[in-house]
Amino acid sequence: MLQRFSRPDRYFGRCGHLDAAENKVEALTIKKLTKGNPTVSAMIEEARAKKSETDKPDEQ
Repeated sequence: MLQRFSRPDRYFGRCGHLDAAENKVEALTIKKLTKGNPTVSAMIEEARAKKSETDKPDEQ
């Protein structure tokens, strides 16, 4: 026999899934994303190098 849940039960169940997903997203770091992926690591290093070049003040 299937048990039917009331609407609040379904709502709170979904909230739990969303909370779990949010916690996983917040736990992501560049280090975790690039571990074992040299292509992404190189892309991030290139972007950092470009950013540091544009952040330097012009010397005259």
